[in-house]
Amino acid sequence: MRRTLLLLVFLFSLSLGAENLTFREVYIGNPRSYTHPAEIDMDKVLRSHPLYPRLLKYSQREPEYWITLDRINSDIREALYEVVEKKGLDLVVEKEKGLKFPDITSEVIRELRK
Repeated sequence: MRRTLLLLVFLFSLSLGAENLTFREVYIGNPRSYTHPAEIDMDKVLRSHPLYPRLLKYSQREPEYWITLDRINSDIREALYEVVEKKGLDLVVEKEKGLKFPDITSEVIRELRK
């Protein structure tokens, strides 16, 4: 019975249109209403930040870890919003297999390095 129910749910989700996609992580926008979407590999952006190696030196128990992480997050947020504004995007989601949205990862990394 459970397998049948899971199969029906899976088949139903396949039959939904693009406007009803579910995303693992939404960074900007409303996934139910968008016209200019993009995807991003946020882990790659995080690892490209100049302060990332310093972050790895600290334990989560140390205040420096949280201070550094806050700085990294602020920088990434600014770079992401800059790219979103330049490109006129209204949805940015985590990169996933099967999505056909433009990938803005490298553009955000470039903006981050300015």
